Amino acid sequence: MAPAVAVENSVLEDHIALAAAEARVLRASNNAIDAIGIVGSTALGRCDIGSDIDLVAIVAEPPGKAVTSRNIGAVRIDVEWLRWDEAVATASQGGWAWELRKSARLGAAVPLYDPSNRFADLARCAAAARPDLQRYATELQAVRQRLAEVAEAGETDSASNEPLRGVLDSLALLFLLTTPNRYQKAKWTIEDLIAADESLFASALIGAYGFAEADQGDATRRIRAAEDCLNAVFDRLEQPAVAALVAMGYAPEHVEASYCARTLADARDLARVERYAEAAYVAGFAARLAIGMLRDCASGGLEAMAATAGFGALYAACFGERRPRPGSVAIAGRTIDRCADWLIQQGDRA
Repeated sequence: MAPAVAVENSVLEDHIALAAAEARVLRASNNAIDAIGIVGSTALGRCDIGSDIDLVAIVAEPPGKAVTSRNIGAVRIDVEWLRWDEAVATASQGGWAWELRKSARLGAAVPLYDPSNRFADLARCAAAARPDLQRYATELQAVRQRLAEVAEAGETDSASNEPLRGVLDSLALLFLLTTPNRYQKAKWTIEDLIAADESLFASALIGAYGFAEADQGDATRRIRAAEDCLNAVFDRLEQPAVAALVAMGYAPEHVEASYCARTLADARDLARVERYAEAAYVAGFAARLAIGMLRDCASGGLEAMAATAGFGALYAACFGERRPRPGSVAIAGRTIDRCADWLIQQGDRA
């Protein structure tokens, strides 16, 4: 698999310039701002032409809304407002994927205005944060057991790739929790795995979604299929449609549905920069997230849940038809061993 395409310098430079200009506007309108930094894709050098700009403002007392937004041309700028004690607590917290995601997000912030070196302090807090080690051990053992069941059934003999897909998704999360960026979003999963010397596992993960490789047509079909699947789920659950959720941006009243819709929007972004296999993977991942919202249909795995809801065909259309990469179980086993070694190291440090 080819390495992920680097962001064009001009896009990154434009986003940083817009962020710096917005920081000046914010400081001019609020003299209580202690620090402002860029977070998210721009801070990590991963923004593309369709990316939002995410800022964090440290203030003595936040305004009425936790997040404020405005558009400058075609670019949306979101500003999260935090008190210093809130920022420290967020960066320092351990826990699980969501907590560590927020911690790493602050830890990787790029300062725009920071006379007291607040973001350097937050980076140190984030570097010291750890997953819940007991939960990690339990989850890792469960993944190991499920992988053994896939191996016993025959990794290429299943009626679908779903059992292996579920195992590898869980393992990707566990492995990335051990890395500095933690698990941020499906859009960056393949790139982060490759950066952590897990290119074989990244390839196996895409293979479990039915794509050894993908072209523009594959990505377009899977994105459309995933949108149909998401909209069917959202309609059943009385949530807004995908397009409406994406237009809302930050939508705390529709947290799960919004996350699914934004994940699908990420698939479109990847397709636009010709990262078609990753786009197809992320579209399928969005469909898996959406089916997981059907808790009233919780019987067996996601395929069974989709079938119970009458969405079996919609769900199946979100994935490719290729069989998993040969040796995927062995590749996953080696990644599990790396996770186990990391867990032992954490115990030695305690």
